[in-house]
Amino acid sequence: MLPLQLHSAQKAFRELRERQIRGLETQSTALGERIVALQRDNTRLLRWLEKLQSDNAVLDASFTGHTRSLNAQALLKQPDSEGKLVLSTSINLHNKPTLTSSSSSRFLDVNSTWDLIQNHPMICDGYVEFHQIYPQLRKLVRFQDTKGPVFNQYDVLRVIVQTGLIN
Repeated sequence: MLPLQLHSAQKAFRELRERQIRGLETQSTALGERIVALQRDNTRLLRWLEKLQSDNAVLDASFTGHTRSLNAQALLKQPDSEGKLVLSTSINLHNKPTLTSSSSSRFLDVNSTWDLIQNHPMICDGYVEFHQIYPQLRKLVRFQDTKGPVFNQYDVLRVIVQTGLIN
């Protein structure tokens, strides 16, 4: 290689290296600014979390000692006109309700069970969430030749009410 070509190649290499260094410095500056912004957001969110936890503690403290009495009709809508499923007339959410079942409990297919769960007042009012009752419901599933998997209506209602009272 001629000295002139070598000098030209070295110059091109230095210029390329300088451009790459400037690009990396720009990226580094942008990332540093992003880190600062994320730290600021994190601090803000931590303060908000502390405030929410404090508010929650105040609400819990103000709720302790107060009982939420619910009418049985609000907890369990009678599934049929004969009232085959009955809950004691008035309950306190800190006590377990008494459910009685007639000998002819109905078996519900999966869709009917889902409708029963979704329309139950304790689910609608937020006392119980599905993930809380799911493990218990899995244990209660039965299989019928004609319907496939079914649930005893009484058992489903019992699980919902008992889970709501535990919470």
